[in-house]
Amino acid sequence: MYEIKNIKKGFLGTINFELKAKGHRGFQNFIFYPIGKGVENAELTIQSNKRFGKYIPKEGKIILSKSRSGSYGSSSAYFNVDAQNNDLVSVILSDIDKTNINVMISISDENGKIGVMTFDNQGAKNIEI
Repeated sequence: MYEIKNIKKGFLGTINFELKAKGHRGFQNFIFYPIGKGVENAELTIQSNKRFGKYIPKEGKIILSKSRSGSYGSSSAYFNVDAQNNDLVSVILSDIDKTNINVMISISDENGKIGVMTFDNQGAKNIEI
């Protein structure tokens, strides 16, 4: 079982949400990485301060690494190690939660700039709802 709340646009113009899933002591704040132009309904990258993961919009499926302390714990390297060891945590969203997240992704900002950093989020508008 899982709980999800506070799905909203974050400071990068991408989507943030809070998730409490199997193995979580409390809610963790996840952010979606920007979705580049030409990326359509692939595995989207998400990250919290303790976990790294993927979201598959078409399936409404979240796949997460094991929880690790420290900023180095929530990286793609540890995600890949957990995948090789069959230690990933999977969450299947309800149809309502899947639709809510997919709608928010599809209306997120297409491009953004914070200071000198810019990002391309043009692929977000192609997410199937």
